[in-house]
Amino acid sequence: GEDESTLMRAAMKDYPLSLLLRKEGAYLANVAVEVSSAQDSSRFTATAGLTIQLPAGSYKITATTREGRSQTRSAEIGKGPHQLDFRY
Repeated sequence: GEDESTLMRAAMKDYPLSLLLRKEGAYLANVAVEVSSAQDSSRFTATAGLTIQLPAGSYKITATTREGRSQTRSAEIGKGPHQLDFRY
């Protein structure tokens, strides 16, 4: 809801990487997210959005909906908060 959205957006400034996951303006639930770097890879299930604590470096982020629609973005972490907006 709106309260959760406000809290999530306020928390984003405290994390190196934040993701927003939306379809037609509504937040999505149960989105598979993979965050990978040259050294490591992690998988999460996200609802509406996700804040992630990451060390500095280059990352590839892939978000896949329950319907199998995927999007991939790159992020360079290290100079303040970085936000990615996945819209389906």
